Order: sequence, then C-alpha cells, then structure tokens
Amino acid sequence: MKKKHLLFVAAILIVTVLISGCSTDTNAPGGETSGPRTNINIPLDSIGNTMDVHATTLRVDSAVTRQFAEGLFHIEDDGTVTPRLAEDYTVSDDGTVYTIKLHEGVKFHNGDELKASDVVWNFQRCIDNMHRWQYVQDIIEIKALDDNTVEMTLQAPSSIFLYNLAQVQIVSEKVVTELGDMYGSVVADTGTGPYRMTKYDQNTEILLEAFPEYWRGEAEIKNIKFVPMTDSSTQLIAFENGEFDFAQIPTADWEALVATDKFTTIKAPGLHQSYIGINVGKDSPIANEKVRQAIGYAMDKESMVAIATDGFADVADYMMRPGYLEGAVDHGKFYTYNPEKARELLVEAGYPNGFDLGVIEAITSANGRYVKIAEVLEQNLADIGITSKIERGETASMLPAWKTDRKYDIFVSGFTPTFSYYEFKGYVYSEMDLQVQLNYNDDIDIAFIDESFDKGITELDDDKR
Repeated sequence: MKKKHLLFVAAILIVTVLISGCSTDTNAPGGETSGPRTNINIPLDSIGNTMDVHATTLRVDSAVTRQFAEGLFHIEDDGTVTPRLAEDYTVSDDGTVYTIKLHEGVKFHNGDELKASDVVWNFQRCIDNMHRWQYVQDIIEIKALDDNTVEMTLQAPSSIFLYNLAQVQIVSEKVVTELGDMYGSVVADTGTGPYRMTKYDQNTEILLEAFPEYWRGEAEIKNIKFVPMTDSSTQLIAFENGEFDFAQIPTADWEALVATDKFTTIKAPGLHQSYIGINVGKDSPIANEKVRQAIGYAMDKESMVAIATDGFADVADYMMRPGYLEGAVDHGKFYTYNPEKARELLVEAGYPNGFDLGVIEAITSANGRYVKIAEVLEQNLADIGITSKIERGETASMLPAWKTDRKYDIFVSGFTPTFSYYEFKGYVYSEMDLQVQLNYNDDIDIAFIDESFDKGITELDDDKR
C-alpha cells in the first residue's frame, strides 16, 4: 500500500444558502422590448480557464460548457440520474456490462449527427485525463455496437456508474481533432446542447445563441451573455443597474437588497463545505490526540458562521451533508465550543503553557470566507495558549503544495461534493491522489477505510451499501 500523509479534518462549516436575485423588469437591460425577453445576462464571479469540457473542474467553466454540451446521463436537482443523450440502457445480470442506446437524430452544432463512435472517442480521451479519469477508471472496455449503441464493460459492478457517466460531456470528435491544441480557447461547434457558442473571450464576455436544431426543441431564451466580473461589489452595482438578470449576492448585502422589494430573491440550501484541515503527520504537538481534541473544543464554529457568512450557513457536523448525499452519516462524535475543556486537555497532553502551532494557511477566494474562518480560528487558539499566524494565498499556489509537499500545519479551504458519498473517497482512500487527502497516523485504521469503500462501490443494493 502506498503510504501517504492524509489530512485530519478538525472542523467543518457548510454554507447552505445560495443567494441570487432576478430583476422584475421585463425589458432587456439597457433598452426596451415590445414582447417577452429572449435574452439573458449573467455575471461570472471569476475568470474561466478553458472551454475544453474534459480539461476543467472549475465551476465557472462548467456554468458555460453545460449550456452547449451534454452527457449520456444527467443529474437532476434532487440528485436522481436520468438519461439525456442516452435513450435507454440495460445492465447485465452481473452488473458489469452496460449497453446504452443513443437518441437518434441528435446533431452536433456543426450539423453532424452524434454517433456511437463519438461517445467511444470521448471516453477514451478521458482515460488519461486528470480531470475526468476518476469517472472512467472502472471501464475496461468500450465499443460501438452500431451507430447508435455503445457497450461499456466494467472491471466490477459499480453503484455510482451512472453518476460517473453524467460527469462526461460528449463533444464532436471531428471538430476537436481538427482544432487540435486550439480546442478550448476558441469558438467551436463541438456540442449537442441547447446553445452554441458565438464568442469566447474569457476576460470580457462569452456569447451563446439557441441552436435551432436542438434535439429536445429550440430554447425559448435565444441569447445568453456571460460576463466575468470578479469583484462582488461591482457585480452587485451592475445587477442593481439592470446590467444582469441574475447575481449571487454577497451575504452582507442580502438584507438591504431584500428591503428594496425590487427583485425576486431566492435562498436555497447548498452543498459547499468549508473546512479546517490539520496535518497530524508532522512531528509536532498536533500528532498528540489530546492536542487535537483540545483544538476541536477550542473552535467557536458558531462565530465562524456568523463572521464568515453573515449567518447564511450552519455548522456542519459531517464532511458530507446527511440527506443530500448517498451514504452520508447522521451520527458521530462532535466537539462543542468549550475552551475550559480545551485547556484541561492541553495540560493532560503535557502543554500547560500552550505551544506555537505554526501557520494557518487560508485561500483568499470565496469572498474572503476562508480567511475570515482562519482569523476566528487564530483567536480561538490564542485563547487556550496556542499561538499561530495566518498566511494568505491563491488556490493555484497553495493547493499543489498541500498535495505534494504536505508541509502545512493547518489550512482552511472548501469543496462542493457531487451527489455520491464516493466523492469522499478521493480524500481518504490510500491509493488515490486526486484531492487534498485527510492526514492519518497510527490512530486511523486506513485498511478498514479502504475495505469499506471497496465494498460499498461494488454493492448494488442501496440498503446494504
């Protein structure tokens, strides 16, 4: 077994409120129209990376690509999986062979019809792709039986295979091959979705128009404009001025915006988790279990919610939200805010005068949420005699260091899981290196964790799994 440092999750926050506003004005922003709106203007809160559907996991990229490309299956809002480009499918008695029938007459935006050979090519392209490999790793053979039928053979039954299929969007082999290295950075008619791209400038605007020959019927909204606008205050002003139809509102501005009674406002539960990770693999006081327990009792998670999200969140007792994700547990041991208990544990651990923990690393994205959590944590630790300092940085610089060097002390970050508890496997499974792994030492029975995931992934009975 490949030994690796994993990350011990000391505390978790989950942001449960997604905030958006919709203008009640029926006229196009900046002008008037005599009938119903047929265009929509949407801000993007960060700069995207690529329109290559297989080369990104960024939310900002997916917001666009999922308008022009589709998968064989689709994950609905309630987490159920339904066929999309697939019309129907059958599974062999042993659960290892999936025969998928495609809808006939589906057209790519260049006018070519979708064929089974396109599907085969797309999945083969994902096998050696770091962004999509985890979704196709169970496939040992894929072939086209005819122009509209694909057969996939798995190495073992998989309870989440349909979820995985929904993560692979299908694009035109012909167009992508012709574009070569330019694919993803230029306008291309690669998808089968309701919209085709007409302009792509990742820094200024991305334009889409309804595809008249879309196989499910032409969309009523004819034009979509995405505008990157990374500053949330600027985005809010633009929204209030009618430049955008939707916006994710900073939590600090929510009450004032609602009070104007000018907009349709929606609050909805979210799956995003903000969490604090501790490196227990280091030769430091953190390796002591009682010290970690003390840190758990020292953290005022309610204050973290109030300060970092203006109360638009709740404390997460679990890494995955129960009721939203298959297999997410709803019981366990929790640490409530108790600084006196924390001080007692430090004495028992042999640190009556505390110690210097080192650096709390915090990613600066997410409207500063992670930095605010780090600031509360720094004060919580100081209250029980543990000193530390905060280091701020971008995801692009901090995340690779956490994964490769693993020399961090504590960090604050977050993630948004998909609808399967298998998502968590990327953090704890000993043979995977896809996420920032949870740190383990001799206190953790990693063999049991690996075995449990192995059994769960091949068990097709929901209750047993």
